[in-house]
Amino acid sequence: TNFGIWVDLATRAVTFQRRTGALGPQEAFYSYKKMIPSLTGIAQTMVTVMEETGTLAGILDANQGLDGASVLIFGEFYGGRYRDQTAGMIMVQPQIHYSPTCHFFPFDIAVCPEGDASVERENQRELAEDEGDPLPPHPSDMVYLSAHEVDSICEKAAGRCDLLTWATPVMVGTLEECKAIPVEGVATTIPGRLGLEPIPDNFWEGVVIRPLHQRGRHTIMKRKVNVMGSAGIAAAERAAKSKIRGSANANDTTDVLAPYRAAIDTIMTVDRATEIISHHGVAMKVIGRVIKEFSDEVMGLVMEGMDEAFFRLTDKTQAKLKKVIRKEAGVFVRQVFLQQAQG
Repeated sequence: TNFGIWVDLATRAVTFQRRTGALGPQEAFYSYKKMIPSLTGIAQTMVTVMEETGTLAGILDANQGLDGASVLIFGEFYGGRYRDQTAGMIMVQPQIHYSPTCHFFPFDIAVCPEGDASVERENQRELAEDEGDPLPPHPSDMVYLSAHEVDSICEKAAGRCDLLTWATPVMVGTLEECKAIPVEGVATTIPGRLGLEPIPDNFWEGVVIRPLHQRGRHTIMKRKVNVMGSAGIAAAERAAKSKIRGSANANDTTDVLAPYRAAIDTIMTVDRATEIISHHGVAMKVIGRVIKEFSDEVMGLVMEGMDEAFFRLTDKTQAKLKKVIRKEAGVFVRQVFLQQAQG
């Protein structure tokens, strides 16, 4: 489950966010409230390592310093059950046994030289690219660290905080070598990294292939498994009873939205758009942020409804679904914006 940590570099204040927006300290999002002290320590330690290694100084303008700048740490929650062991936390992935307790798994770090303004420009950049009119580089652009830098920062931070696992490579090689790595029937490596005894047929979810040393927004290839281990089959069968989850067709590329139209129409409402607009105001300078937040929320809810069915789609079909939802969300939000501006 996607989760982000935002660190203000001037104050070291830490806030949290899920796929669809910011999280308040009392919001129910798995067991994140129990993990706030640990997550705060992890994020602040990672930022300290970035300072000590000169990573921040190499990105931020020397005259600017840390004022107004932020770091975003992207990752996932996992765990909550291992065999019959639990630690009083909400189970995140029902189909795979990772750990009896929940953990944060960082996989990306972005430096935002101008904080919110950098995020807003990133949203505008994504929209412009979807429309075929990419924006030129700008000093306020978010800078995504390379996979190697993220691995190195996490490794240095791990001995000084509660960080136990992160996106360390299971293989380094050429693109063709990485594409050839077997993904079916491979045991997840996470329990072993946590010192847990292995469980038979407890297979990983797949692999992510990305450049090792390239900074910036990465072209990522995901290779998902087609067959889960017996440890997760029962949970997957229960999930398949949902009418949305049962309707996915990995070969349907003619109208990628067709199986999910009813769900999307239910989610994409004026009330939902109005609620997000109320957080930002009716001003054209923030419309990109509103569209991004609205489309992310719609996409997140669709994915939650589809569950495993989403990851049975091909990468091409997943990308098409996301692109079409973002385009429709943009049209929808602009209509609501116009109505509110005129009203």
